[in-house]
Amino acid sequence: MPTSVMEGRPMLVIDSLVAGYGNLPVIHGLSLKVEEGSSVAIFGGNGVGKSTLLKTIAAWLPVQSGSISWAGQKLSDRDAVFAARAGVGFVPQENKVFASLSVEENLDLAADFRRSGAARLNEVYERFPVLFERKSQKAGSLSGGERQLLGVVSALLMEPQLLLLDEPTTGLSPVATERLTEVIKEVVRDGITLIWVVEQDPDVVREIVDRAHVMAGGELIASFDKKELQSIDLAKLLLGGQEEVFQEVGRHAE
Repeated sequence: MPTSVMEGRPMLVIDSLVAGYGNLPVIHGLSLKVEEGSSVAIFGGNGVGKSTLLKTIAAWLPVQSGSISWAGQKLSDRDAVFAARAGVGFVPQENKVFASLSVEENLDLAADFRRSGAARLNEVYERFPVLFERKSQKAGSLSGGERQLLGVVSALLMEPQLLLLDEPTTGLSPVATERLTEVIKEVVRDGITLIWVVEQDPDVVREIVDRAHVMAGGELIASFDKKELQSIDLAKLLLGGQEEVFQEVGRHAE
């Protein structure tokens, strides 16, 4: 099966992964290596396995066969709490916050996960004043952008070394997208390894990620480095025009 390898020391190593729901596999023998501190985007249409891949890395879903390791620790047979304590942060596309709890309660829960978390809460409120203004408000009543920001900030309070973002800007207004994108840029500058699943507004990732992988049918079918990302039509990757994009850079699907 295709393997995508970034130069340098791989921290996330996925080998021949098969995963899915119940007896139904969605990921079919996928292999991937991601270097420490690098940022990676994953493109692909609906139903190709992008979200399933992130859920499996975060141990929200079990591994049916194959293996996943992060920083030398095997995650394949572990649960989500172990993965989080190992440094894997995950912001899912849905249910990213506890809707019935206040903003403050959501942040307190995340802060309690690490010893240093409580000390960082004031910094969070200073850095994101909208969360301070909404601290007594139920998380479920926030706007889409505010809810997404709360989910990402909560994940960062847990001090991840690897952050998994599942379509973080989908459905957001341009202003909310810009604000969240600035947070993601800071994540990359801080040296946190990033995997970003993209389904809308692909151009926002062009200046941020080091590499993009394309998924189809539960496998990785192509990989583009940062230089190639500056010239290819990313929107075509989301609209089924993968072969045309491959031809533009003089290659075939892997």
